[in-house]
Amino acid sequence: MKKVNGKYLKGKVLKIKFNKKTYKVKTNKKGVATWKVKKSMLKKLKVGKKYKYKVTYGKDIVTKKLTIKK
Repeated sequence: MKKVNGKYLKGKVLKIKFNKKTYKVKTNKKGVATWKVKKSMLKKLKVGKKYKYKVTYGKDIVTKKLTIKK
């Protein structure tokens, strides 16, 4: 979710729901948001399995999948 209405989301707070937990993440000047996952949570994730995550900003919602790599 880099652009909303044709504009980058610079310095905006997004809500990311991943593995039943919600994280609040701020975007950088390019509209990219990154977050860190604790080691205890990484141990629970299985390699090769696909997980869904949902990104919310205002009324905009994006659902994506990620695959855990070794």
